[in-house]
Formats: sequence, structure tokens, C-alpha cells
Amino acid sequence: MSADVIHVTWDDATRAVFERRLAPLDPAGREEALRLMGLGLHMTGRSDDARPLLERAVTVPGADPHPGAYEALAQIAASRGDREGAIYRFQELLAEYPEGEGTTGGVEVALAELLLERAGEGDVDRAVELLSTWRRRRPLTLDTLLFRWHVALIRSAEAVGDDRTARTAATTALNLAESAKRLSFHPDFHRIDADRSTMQWLKALAA
Repeated sequence: MSADVIHVTWDDATRAVFERRLAPLDPAGREEALRLMGLGLHMTGRSDDARPLLERAVTVPGADPHPGAYEALAQIAASRGDREGAIYRFQELLAEYPEGEGTTGGVEVALAELLLERAGEGDVDRAVELLSTWRRRRPLTLDTLLFRWHVALIRSAEAVGDDRTARTAATTALNLAESAKRLSFHPDFHRIDADRSTMQWLKALAA
């Protein structure tokens, strides 16, 4: 469900009630409560409120941190323009949970996007490796994530001059976007966020 149809109240009174309920919980319960509230705020676009809760969630003494909290912290870092911080957190997450358990399933794609954006030494090769690993492990996924995978694949192909792969991936990405548009009436619909310039870029590549 998207942030425009969910509202989470998080004012001073709500914080006080939350902290009172948190205090008597055991470590596992405290971690879960902090994580779920943090994720709820993150999903509704209130990342500045979510970040302190998620940071507390991954550092509760005596509790095992949840990969979903680490993933959200990486996403928040990326959204704040902290690319290096996001890369570090995503790499740390993959090292600890290489199968992506407990996450949204798109850690490799998100990390590949950031590496392609940075384009430092070895970044493109690492991004290609991540995209290949993700595709082998997750043949079935949401069209929104599959669209992002194809866009990242195009950028990696462009970086090495592979026009054929870029053209094929652009065609598939356009088909995914068109399918999403036709399914926009469905209650479980997940919108593909692609601005006009991205769509024009894809059409030019696919032509």
C-alpha cells in the first residue's frame, strides 16, 4: 500500500505512549516494536522520524537485528543523498543475509543502481554481478522491481558498449510499464515510477 493512502500519527503524545509501552518489553519485543513503527513511518514517507527508531531497532542489547530494518536504513540513506552510506549498508546487509531473507527482495538491484551511479573502479563489474545474481535467484517478482532491474541492466550495458543488451532490455522495460498501466485498476497494483524523460530514453533505445 502506498504512502498516499496510509497515515501514521507520530506526534509528541504518540511518542510518549509508544515509549511507555516499549519499556516493559523484553529485548526481542523491543526490537520488533521499534522496527515495525520505524518501517511504518518509512513506508509513509516520514523517513526523518523513522530513522532514529530503526537505528535503535538494530542496536537493542540482547536482540537479533532484523534485515528489514537494515534495508530500510539503507533506503533512507539513499533518499537523503548519502550514497556512500547507502552502499555501505546494502553491502553489509548482503554480507550478512546473502539470500535476502527478511528484506523486500531487491537489495542487489538497489546496490547495483547506486554502484552504477557512482561508476568508480570496479563498480560496473560489481553491478553486473549483482544483477545476474538477483535474476538467477528471483525469476518471479513484482513488475516494479523487474522494471528497475532492466533499467539498471541497460545502464550497465551502456557502460561497456553493449548496445544489443541495452536495446533488448529497453524493449522489455517498456512492455512492463505498459502492462502496469493496463493493471492500474487492480487493488494490488504496484505503480511503476518512471518519469517522462526515462520513458523517452527507453523508447529511443528500443527503436
